[in-house]
Amino acid sequence: MAHISSGNGFKFDRPATPGEDRPKTIVGKEEALRMELEALDKIKREKRHTLPVTASSINSLPNPVTQTSTSRQEKDLMVFAESETQKDEQKDKFEDIDLEKLTKEELEKLLLDDSFGVNKMTRPSSLLGCNLSASYPGGHAFNPASFHWTPTPTHAQTPIFPSVPFPKPTCSFQNGFSPALSPFISLPAQPTPFLSFTPVQPPAALVYQQPAVTPEMAKLFDKIASTSEYLKNGRSSSMETESGSVKSLEPMPQPSEPPSFSRFEWLDLDPLNKRKEVEVEGTRTVSGCPSIEESGTAKDPWDAVLDEHEVVDNSSSSVQVESKVTLATQPRRASTGAAVTRGQSFNIPATSMDHSPGKQVYKGSTNALSKYSILQGNDAQNLEVVAFCEDISKLRSKFPHIDLATNPGYVLSPVITQKDAGGDSGGSVKVSIEISDSQQPVTFTCDVSSPVDLLIMQALCWVHDDLNQVDISSYVLKVCGQEEVLQNKHSLGSHEYVQNCRKWETEIKLQLLFLSTMRRDLARTAEDDISPIVLEKYLGLVERPFKEAVTREGLAEYLEGYHKQVNLCLQNESTLYKTVDSVVQSVKNLCCALDEIETPAITDAIKRFKRSVNLPRTRSPEAGATSSASTGSANGYDSPVEESVAGLTDAVYDLAKLYLRSFCPATPGCMMEEHMEDRRDSREASGTTEHLQFTLFAVHGIPATWVSSFEKYYLMCALTHNNRNLFKPVQSKKVGTYKSFFYHIKWDELINFPISVALLPLEAMLSLSLYGVLNQNANNSPDTNKQRKGPELLGKVSMPLFDFRRVLSRGSKLLSLWTSPQVLQPGAAGKGKNPSERIILQVDFPSPVVDVLYVGPQENDCPDPQSLEPLDSGDRSEVEKLCGRASAFGLSRADRQLLWDQRYYCRDYEYSLPKILASAPSWDWGSMGEIHSLLHHWPPLSPVSALELLDSKFADTEVRKVAVSWIESSSDDELADYLPQLVQAVKFECHLSNALVMFLLSRALGNINIAHYLYWLLRDAVQDPAFGQRYDRILGALLCLCGTGLRAELEKQTRLVQLLGALAEKVRQASSSTRQMVLLEGLERVQSFFQKNSCRLPISPSLVAKELNIKACSFFNSNAVPLKIALVNADPLGDEINVMFKVGEDLRQDMLALQMIRIMDRIWLQEGLDLRIVNFKCISTGKDKGMVELVPSSETLRKIQVEYGVTGSFKDKPLAEWLRKYSPAEDEYEKASENFIYTCAGCCVATYILGICDRHNDNIMLRSTGHMFHIDFGKFLGHAQMIGTFKRDRAPFVLTSDMAYVINGGERPTSRFQLFVDLCSQAYNLIRKHSNLFLNLLSLMTQSGLPELTGVQDLKYVHDALQPQTTDAEATIFFTRLIESSLGSVATKFNFFIHNLAQLRFSGLPSNDEPILSFAPRTYTMKQDGRIRDASIFSFQKRYNPDKHYTYVIRILREGQSEPQFVFRTFDEFQELHNKLTILFPLWKLPGFPSKMVLGRTHIKDVASKRKVELSSYVHNLMRGSPEVTQCDLIYTFFHPIARDDKTEGVEGLSKTPETPPVSPTIGRVEGEVKLSVSYRNSTLFIMVMHIKDLMSNDGADPNPYVKTYLLPDPHKTSKRKTKIARKTRNPTFNEMLVYSGCSKETLKQRELQLSVLSAESLRENCCLGGITLSLKDFDLSRETVKWYKLTTVPYF
Repeated sequence: MAHISSGNGFKFDRPATPGEDRPKTIVGKEEALRMELEALDKIKREKRHTLPVTASSINSLPNPVTQTSTSRQEKDLMVFAESETQKDEQKDKFEDIDLEKLTKEELEKLLLDDSFGVNKMTRPSSLLGCNLSASYPGGHAFNPASFHWTPTPTHAQTPIFPSVPFPKPTCSFQNGFSPALSPFISLPAQPTPFLSFTPVQPPAALVYQQPAVTPEMAKLFDKIASTSEYLKNGRSSSMETESGSVKSLEPMPQPSEPPSFSRFEWLDLDPLNKRKEVEVEGTRTVSGCPSIEESGTAKDPWDAVLDEHEVVDNSSSSVQVESKVTLATQPRRASTGAAVTRGQSFNIPATSMDHSPGKQVYKGSTNALSKYSILQGNDAQNLEVVAFCEDISKLRSKFPHIDLATNPGYVLSPVITQKDAGGDSGGSVKVSIEISDSQQPVTFTCDVSSPVDLLIMQALCWVHDDLNQVDISSYVLKVCGQEEVLQNKHSLGSHEYVQNCRKWETEIKLQLLFLSTMRRDLARTAEDDISPIVLEKYLGLVERPFKEAVTREGLAEYLEGYHKQVNLCLQNESTLYKTVDSVVQSVKNLCCALDEIETPAITDAIKRFKRSVNLPRTRSPEAGATSSASTGSANGYDSPVEESVAGLTDAVYDLAKLYLRSFCPATPGCMMEEHMEDRRDSREASGTTEHLQFTLFAVHGIPATWVSSFEKYYLMCALTHNNRNLFKPVQSKKVGTYKSFFYHIKWDELINFPISVALLPLEAMLSLSLYGVLNQNANNSPDTNKQRKGPELLGKVSMPLFDFRRVLSRGSKLLSLWTSPQVLQPGAAGKGKNPSERIILQVDFPSPVVDVLYVGPQENDCPDPQSLEPLDSGDRSEVEKLCGRASAFGLSRADRQLLWDQRYYCRDYEYSLPKILASAPSWDWGSMGEIHSLLHHWPPLSPVSALELLDSKFADTEVRKVAVSWIESSSDDELADYLPQLVQAVKFECHLSNALVMFLLSRALGNINIAHYLYWLLRDAVQDPAFGQRYDRILGALLCLCGTGLRAELEKQTRLVQLLGALAEKVRQASSSTRQMVLLEGLERVQSFFQKNSCRLPISPSLVAKELNIKACSFFNSNAVPLKIALVNADPLGDEINVMFKVGEDLRQDMLALQMIRIMDRIWLQEGLDLRIVNFKCISTGKDKGMVELVPSSETLRKIQVEYGVTGSFKDKPLAEWLRKYSPAEDEYEKASENFIYTCAGCCVATYILGICDRHNDNIMLRSTGHMFHIDFGKFLGHAQMIGTFKRDRAPFVLTSDMAYVINGGERPTSRFQLFVDLCSQAYNLIRKHSNLFLNLLSLMTQSGLPELTGVQDLKYVHDALQPQTTDAEATIFFTRLIESSLGSVATKFNFFIHNLAQLRFSGLPSNDEPILSFAPRTYTMKQDGRIRDASIFSFQKRYNPDKHYTYVIRILREGQSEPQFVFRTFDEFQELHNKLTILFPLWKLPGFPSKMVLGRTHIKDVASKRKVELSSYVHNLMRGSPEVTQCDLIYTFFHPIARDDKTEGVEGLSKTPETPPVSPTIGRVEGEVKLSVSYRNSTLFIMVMHIKDLMSNDGADPNPYVKTYLLPDPHKTSKRKTKIARKTRNPTFNEMLVYSGCSKETLKQRELQLSVLSAESLRENCCLGGITLSLKDFDLSRETVKWYKLTTVPYF
């Protein structure tokens, strides 16, 4: 039965639906309180016999069925205003009762008295201001829990029981209407205190607010509740009561006989005893008792009554409540009438209450909501969310907290599989293990392939004599400095931590711990396993693009206001015309709160309501009282007004329910079983021949700027599946804006797709796009160019045609349009739309009598592969070629047809299934049997191959489910690599609960790393305008599942990110002069956060910080002004943690680029190629902000190069000399150079494939160990940075001459550069083998909102860069040409130079943590080294390493030292000293420095000799200058001995002979080797000339080599092939293919290959440097042969 509260002392009754079961009338709380107050009256009469019996009260209305039960008159319901005398008497009458002296026995005796309640004339029901009769059909059940007492001292003089429920308001309500009229009209006095009234018919109900419960009343109730009779009978009987607390809009059928009940059945005074209402479809049921389970302080039930602070029976408190509801509102668009605001603060937690005396507190709308259980009913719930919550609960039950395998409570160190973990550097590593029983760490050497169990056993040998008594599995090895544990069953070298230690050549530090002593603070508990799944519960700190405009509680408040106005309107027909506007305004307020949605039902009902006011009454009271219940007819109502109000109420409630099930979270505890009874009859969709059709009604809540900017609007309706249109899109008619309550775009147009419902796939989507036609005459348009533009896309939305139960959509749907930020920009008037507010599209589907249910077809039989007839050779080769393609990218229609026709022959090709499914000609109902059969009989795909089946082009639920089952075989560490793509793939699912979401949540339950990473990815995805609500619910589910410990940790991280984000924004906005002060102030606030608790970092859950190192914190002087945050490690054995926090830039693109590079590195490692890639972590923590890990001991190339001046980027030596400064020993420098070669190769390949642009020298960094890496990936996939029309990134990748200088070990090309080229080619070819993976990963991210990855054109860039259709040899040649192009590009150096100029901020000497001179590792002082007495140039020497140069020997004498020191400095280093002295001492006169420029062709030794004299004079004058100059740190750092000085001891080194230069070869001597690749395919011989090394020329000069080949015998020289010429090198790299086509194997076996290496000379004959002759019969032409061949003397052909 439907019950809707009117929020007052009465209810208006609506005719019931025929055939409904109605509960029997059982005496409830109203009878209890009636008898209770009569008992009170009797006590007073006994104690005070002189007390006059005068009270204003309300008469009980007659029973419409049993008219003989009362003889009261029937008149219009009115209330007399009481006189002051009556009020005082009433007040005194109650105050004189001594409740303290009234014993329980006396109270029980009075309650058991047979004459109790006989004297009806003294019923004190009027004291409560409401009717207490159980027989009154319109009576409001008295509910003590809904009474609110506010102990305010200023109200002491007011009556305890105000007799008028609506005192005169002191101000207008805040929701937009003002009750201007007095709610009650006084009538002439009647002779009796009880009045007879006409029964109020639906929906004409009066608003009677209950007075506040005072302390005296509460004490009386408490005393009654504590009587033995109540304890014996009251509570048990109260649980059986079903209708005692029901308030209804429908007439309650009353029994002809008064019900019989026990004397104490009524005495249920417990306000927490919430009763269950009978819920039937089509009825509205509202609880009469509030839910106060969230009250944080009430322990006793009556304490809960006293804790209610919401006073609702005086005008001032009403205003306060309304103002609370509309607090923090945002202005809506301009509308007529009163100013309307959309409330944003309905989600006020009921637990955050202030119990200060005299303070009015809004406690939420629990009481109001309890009256409107219709708002929590079946048709007000999103059943898909309800089902999802149940699925989550079932999932959690599979992961009990007692299972340590899935609930360890600590982080496991990630594992990376690596081929040949030992590598070239050997398989042994040194391990240091801290043991609690040992004073010193245990250190030993072990093999990297050793399992972790073996290490534990070795460590235990130090503390245990007998290992047989020790359980190895009960111990773990924790990483020092990180809260993570090595995985015992994996090898030591497979752990990422160990691989990083080997990469950085740092010590592997571990700690042996007993498993039981491990911190398990992140583990789930027993309480976590049984906590309810409430998706909204833990989302308080999550930033959302759309805020919930109204909650169920807030909506109940609006309905309260509506019913108050309705009852005021219906109170007296003579004042209807005055109160109509208030009713309409209350409806308008409610619609505004519901995103300005105005349904046609509401519009029509408002019109009927306004018309009915002027119509006469059509029924007599008697007829109205006895009329049958017939909905929609005037026969059931007293007047047209009542009928129209009933219709309006229906429309309001229909809108409320529609809104709730569209946008609001499900009611906690709601179960799908409760809705099973609502299952309707259904028929299969496959048998439905009707066309798909629906009605486009309107777009609600449009911004004001649209009204002025756009003239017409239309919708494009597309029916899609697999991201393709099933039918040609249908365009609606073009309409303008309409205005009733609010502006809206109204079509009310039937859209018909001429496609049968039977043909629709299960996952068919309806996509609707709203376009606006610009107003050509709009003068206030914010964009003047709009007048020349075509229609503008304003918003989009998509919805599945079949719901999660596979039922075709029916009824009205509210769809939230997502719009671009540009569309919502405010216009000139400044009245733009708040982006957090929704624009709603209303679509109405037909509502058939039976549901249309999708039932899939039976699967077809799949033929046995053995029974298939063999394909002919032509088709077989074509199928093999198509199946071998990296992806379906670029397949023609004929290719797709061939693949589908020959699908059964393709099972042997792993990559072919996605291509075949993508080639399926149709996905309609009839095709699904064949597709699913093929899918289920296909051999399982690898996880990385199955990723492609999660793309948008595969919408089928079964395909995606099978793909997820194949991905499940991946480990957690492998899954973490692809987690961002899997999160994005959720967008392509049709419904909330699906296999992919359950898979992700199940992995998060079992692994903290996955849960932590998934949390931050989901937080970021919540910002998605189209799918944010779906991600919001998944994030809510994750937080419900992860347990209290991890949830608290994530909340701390979120709080830390908020603090750092606010600080970074303040620093960025501050002026340069105040930034440091702003930073320090903000860091103190962050430090106070750490004083309360330590915190794990978003970049890794294993990094735990306990406080800031404020002195080491700073900011970077780039455009975004990111912060450098130094954190003290919570682990005393760990190092300081350094991170960068950046705001104002989208870090999601950086995350994606770094993820791709990390996956490339994993592929290289798995193939045995270790390019020593620097992987650092980066996480986006919200919109345009995030955290990045800082790599220690690293510097940008710009900082290194500008040590040599602003033109340092044009010089070759800066990088090499910077590395030599940190690696002075020759073996150290060789290791650093090797690291540089390997990492540079990896960077070149990765940045080329991903199209990383904006590669200036501040975006490339170099570590002191030689590792090079790139940062800041704001431009990728070829989207280059532009300066006007000039493209800054003109080279394929960054490879400059100073990098080549490090690679070659000098200026001349060496075999080391050939190693570099080979590494690049090998790395490139390995990635090309996995082209499919990278194209799939990027394709899954095209919907992520990244501005530079939006569609096919961006994927095509990567496809073309990978060259997937070429051979490895061709790809090697291709990449070699790219290396040559990059190395020869001047544009890169020029780009560096431009950036140097832009960043020119050098202001004196470097800061303390930077070296003062480029060649000195640190700064030295006079105090450290001793005062210099004399310094002079002793001599000069010639050096050949790294290339030929002269160095000057300086003789230094210090005080206290008898022997001189000798140091060696170059002319460039002297010049650097002078340049920095001039900066440091601009006002001092410094000696003149000799010019570096040398005119004419002068012998280098003569130049050095001349400079020795000039430098001697310079040093002599410098050391005799001002003490401020001669004693400064710069001078003493320059003269301090460095590592290279120690190699030559004193003057003894001067007598050593200089290093001898390379000798020239003797005439006729041949040296060198050539590397060739020989292969044969398709009747073609391929000779690839790769490298030549160690060539010798006759005159000793560097030759200009090239290669010439012949196939002998060749009398006519037709087989001559030759390469290009390499200039001035003894170690050329060619990587050129020489091709001989049309040769059979038999012919080639009879021929020889002659190869000659020649040097091209310009003024004389080319000279031969050597050659080889190879007999082709010695080659296995079925495979490629790659080999080095030694050059010999061969006859020149």
